[in-house]
Amino acid sequence: MRGGALGKANGRQAFDSTALARAMRLCVLMNDHIRNMAPPDRDRMMQVHLAEARGPEMNAQLLRHAMNFAIRIRVARAGNEVANHE
Repeated sequence: MRGGALGKANGRQAFDSTALARAMRLCVLMNDHIRNMAPPDRDRMMQVHLAEARGPEMNAQLLRHAMNFAIRIRVARAGNEVANHE
């Protein structure tokens, strides 16, 4: 069956066993590769994947929220330091 693992036969879903076997083999290879990666490399790969999946607008919104949160933490810490020195 050309064009992918899925097709239609007699109005029902049909599967190309060769394509499915190749897809399963690819999954096994990818799992082995990910399992053998160093944790920082694996984390970086997942961060890149998630950033690409979210898209630029969502990434910008998340960055804005993170920066606002960091600024609030700094302001609170600065206020505590001033209060402790008085």
